[in-house]
Amino acid sequence: MSEKLRARIAALRAEYVAKLPSEAAAARAAFADQSGGVGTAVERCWQIVHRIHGTAGSHQIHVVADIARDLDGLLRCYRETFDPVVLPPEVASRVEADLERLEAQASLVART
Repeated sequence: MSEKLRARIAALRAEYVAKLPSEAAAARAAFADQSGGVGTAVERCWQIVHRIHGTAGSHQIHVVADIARDLDGLLRCYRETFDPVVLPPEVASRVEADLERLEAQASLVART
């Protein structure tokens, strides 16, 4: 790999790491905003988490990708299995806890 390509990849990674905390915060906000219904909130949150999972993985930010992977699976399971009107409290608690972990790790990665 050429130095020019390495530098470009490093710049893309740095750009992504800088915006990662706001992406994680957006996922948390999407889940919290249930004004359009639980199903809509879960869908919007899942879209953001799915993107974080893939992009963080591509940039080898494993701690963030792993949390996002778990959330991605949980939210996908809900989308495919449960009633879109009601979110079981144990699922909501788990999603909220994982979103908090995702946001904390994203902020930590951005500071280092």
